[in-house]
Amino acid sequence: MQFGLFGLLFPDCVPPYTATDDTSDPFRSVVITAINYSCGPDGWEYRFEAVGDAFDGELAIYDIENGGLGYEELHPLPNAEWEDSVFVYTLSLDAVATEEDVVPGESTFFPCPSNGAVVPDMNWYLEVTDTNGDFGDCAVFGKDLTLMPQAGCSEWSYE
Repeated sequence: MQFGLFGLLFPDCVPPYTATDDTSDPFRSVVITAINYSCGPDGWEYRFEAVGDAFDGELAIYDIENGGLGYEELHPLPNAEWEDSVFVYTLSLDAVATEEDVVPGESTFFPCPSNGAVVPDMNWYLEVTDTNGDFGDCAVFGKDLTLMPQAGCSEWSYE
C-alpha cells in the first residue's frame, strides 16, 4: 500500500492515482511520480511524490458544479522533503465551516464525501517547482478531467 501513514489512518478512502498517459518531457526538472490523498472527519491529507529537483508548489482544488468548475481553493505546498529516494510533499487541510474560515495551506471548505464516494465530485490541479522557483511539473486528477484546461499536464485516473 502506497498510503503510508495516511492509509493506516483512513484505509477506506481513495487509493493512489496512477498516470494515464506518458507526458514525460526531457526538459522538465521535476516529474510527479505518485499522487495520494485521503479524507476523514477532520479534513484532507495529501501526499505527492516527485523525482528531480523538486522544491515547492501549489495545489488547486475545484468543486464540480453542474458540469463546470465551481468554488476553488489554492493551497501552497510545503517544501518537498527527501524520503526513500524521492521528494515528498505532504499537505494536511483541516475542514472548516465557512469559506471565510479557509486559510491557504492549513484549512479547506471541502468536506469529505459523506455518501461513501470513492472519488468525490472534485478536481485537482497540482503544480510543483524546482529549487530555482521555475516550473517543474503539473498533474490533474479528479472526477471529471474534461473540465480541466491545463494542456501538457499528466492526467491521473482512479484505478
